[in-house]
Amino acid sequence: MIVALYGRALPDGQKSGLEACVDAFVQSGVEVILFEKLAESLIRLGGRWTGAVFGESVPDVGHSGFFVTLGGDGTLLDSVVHVRDQGIPVLGINYGRLGYLTSALPEQMKGVVQQLIDGQFTIEQRSMVFMESEESLFGDCPYALNELAIHKNNLSSVIRIQVLVDGVNMNTYHADGLVISTPTGSTGYNLSCGGPITMPNAQVFVVSAVAPHNLNVRPVVLPDASTLHLNIESAGSGVMLSMDSRSVFIQKPGRIVVRRNSFDFPLVRLNGQNHLSVLRSKLMWGVDRRNERDHY
Repeated sequence: MIVALYGRALPDGQKSGLEACVDAFVQSGVEVILFEKLAESLIRLGGRWTGAVFGESVPDVGHSGFFVTLGGDGTLLDSVVHVRDQGIPVLGINYGRLGYLTSALPEQMKGVVQQLIDGQFTIEQRSMVFMESEESLFGDCPYALNELAIHKNNLSSVIRIQVLVDGVNMNTYHADGLVISTPTGSTGYNLSCGGPITMPNAQVFVVSAVAPHNLNVRPVVLPDASTLHLNIESAGSGVMLSMDSRSVFIQKPGRIVVRRNSFDFPLVRLNGQNHLSVLRSKLMWGVDRRNERDHY
């Protein structure tokens, strides 16, 4: 088995955690390839790394390999750009704060490695959102795991976004922005905008306005087989488009097309984990002292 370990620059105090993670794999006979910036951080903090490294392109890890992220949800979302359409399963180890998409904590690494070796996991194929525009706004990665978000510029008034679904006018939003979320992203920005939580295997988009200037505007759930045409107008100061944590500024907004991406994101879930238990444990969803006697 080969694993590619990815993480952002390693902050002070996390050297021992990274070394313990690497050791857990190596001691089990797993070959480790380290992201070059992570290796540089490790050496800067006094550690050593003489093994293989990789850059923006993910190395070939074979049919039984994994891409393992060390960080929070933002770090895991970075892997969308690295893994792309290669189909390499991605496992997140939470070195961040909430780590909603991640599967384990650093202190659980020995057990995690054994589960991977023993095949005690499932791979959830998570849908992604794809954006098409006249300009190449996000290069050759115009897709996102969580959401596509449109924001007004800080100095502008509300922006106007007309949304057509399969050629039929749905609504024209006057708002600070608009979020088009996947099921995975329903617990992210969409949730903050009052949108619904959806199950990961739901084949839907959720369209939620950011601070709408209409009292009767509510989030809308659409089948992700739909094609959305968005006509964006701003009061001369442009808009910001974001796909997960990547953002671009557009001085003269126009039309963009949104649809489901042609390939999915393979997220590893260890045995014993499920979406509802994660909702309860990490988002404290449904927490009520009256329910403490219910064990199910």
